[in-house]
Amino acid sequence: MKMLRRWIGGLCMVAVLPFASPPFADPARAQSVEDLVARWTDALGGPERIKSIENIYVRSKVATSGLEGVVEIWSTSDGAMRENLDFGGLFGSLSVFDGQQGWVLDHNGKLREIQGAEMKDRITSAYFASFSPHVPGRRPGTMEARGMDSSGHYYLLDITPEGGLTLTYYLNKDTYLPEREDRPADDRVQTTYSSDWRDVDGLLVPYSVRQTTGDPQYDVFMTLEEVRLNVKLDGHEFDRPAEGPKDYRLTRGADALNIPFELTSNHIYVQAKVNGQGPLWFIFDTGAGVTVLDQARAETLVLEMQGQIEGRGAGEGSTNVSVIPGASFELPGVELINQTIMSIPLKSIEPFEGRVIDGVLGYDLISRFVVEIDYAGRMIHLYEPESYIYSGEGERIPIVLEQNHPHVAATVSVEGGEPVEGHFTIDTGARTALHLSMPSLKVSPSPSFTTTMLTLMTWKRIGVSLLSSRPAITPFSSMPELTVRYS
Repeated sequence: MKMLRRWIGGLCMVAVLPFASPPFADPARAQSVEDLVARWTDALGGPERIKSIENIYVRSKVATSGLEGVVEIWSTSDGAMRENLDFGGLFGSLSVFDGQQGWVLDHNGKLREIQGAEMKDRITSAYFASFSPHVPGRRPGTMEARGMDSSGHYYLLDITPEGGLTLTYYLNKDTYLPEREDRPADDRVQTTYSSDWRDVDGLLVPYSVRQTTGDPQYDVFMTLEEVRLNVKLDGHEFDRPAEGPKDYRLTRGADALNIPFELTSNHIYVQAKVNGQGPLWFIFDTGAGVTVLDQARAETLVLEMQGQIEGRGAGEGSTNVSVIPGASFELPGVELINQTIMSIPLKSIEPFEGRVIDGVLGYDLISRFVVEIDYAGRMIHLYEPESYIYSGEGERIPIVLEQNHPHVAATVSVEGGEPVEGHFTIDTGARTALHLSMPSLKVSPSPSFTTTMLTLMTWKRIGVSLLSSRPAITPFSSMPELTVRYS
């Protein structure tokens, strides 16, 4: 539900009805940032009116691809935000941002800190929800006027919160209300349309909001049900949430040791039972943000699948993802209990693997433990974090979790090319050792750099994928020397 979270900051799109608004001047003259922001601020009711809003509470219905739910949002003038998303107990999350730090409590009760690129997204939402473009001295940012759009109906205004993302607002040339917002969404653009503006205690609110990234079947629709200004807060709404109860059970002692796996095309395969049925074969994948079960296998196991939301992997395509509640997994020495998981069709990729793929075990399992992968011995060891003590000779490398994926800062050097510093995903589900995106190749356009993609099949310890855009792979003729240094 990344698209929905990106809408949270859109409370800046509400407009306070002016008490005595003067008629607008010739729209063609309002081209500068100062003119646009002044008119926008006037349409919102003026700076004094906006300053009087200390916090806002909004409750909306949410619908997407056969799923319906409710989202509640609290936001304050200093940028604190709280979002509670609930799809009828089937799926949901709690997100809290106190203005400086943030946390996400996911659908299985696991808490993690908001970091990296996700933090940029939250900073952006907080900037707009706090009306910072209209009240000097709040959260810092910059604005740039880009004239009118090609239709001649909207003024374009690029706004960049400090430490955040650049959003493009489309201000109606007659009302100066922001009827459209464009926001970066990985390698795409997420567009939010606002309509059905209604007066709520002098506040003009868009009661109908649609988010899209281009494919209508995955659009998100929000209908506002309630808006309240300056509500009484208990002072703890923006505290760090408490993590849910432990959702796993160790069955063979203090840790789950010696879980055997098979290695096929550099993919780790482990066996697990689902709700007592199986065993089934799962890819053990640090790059999987959720646990996945093949849709055909879910039907065979008579598991209930609900909805069809959009799922995306490393490539450009999308696939239909259904939600399965109440799934439990049993591996040697450990059980993962009462999980909400996702189901997608996996049979189409089995010919490329040359074996059955029943599902993918990722963040929902891996995040609960300290994980040791013994490639030479073909064993996985899961340790309780509270009691684990490392005694080896390895080097500690800081890891950042973004969208449930582990990331590291690293520098890649290739013979004949300039070193490239990047933000890398640690991905045991990657078949090759290193994938580089197009932006990285623009930094270091060495021919030997592009040939590295298909040559590093022997490095089985880790899969690394530079975030952003699509990978670039070209034929190779030689094996250049490659070095990866972690920051």
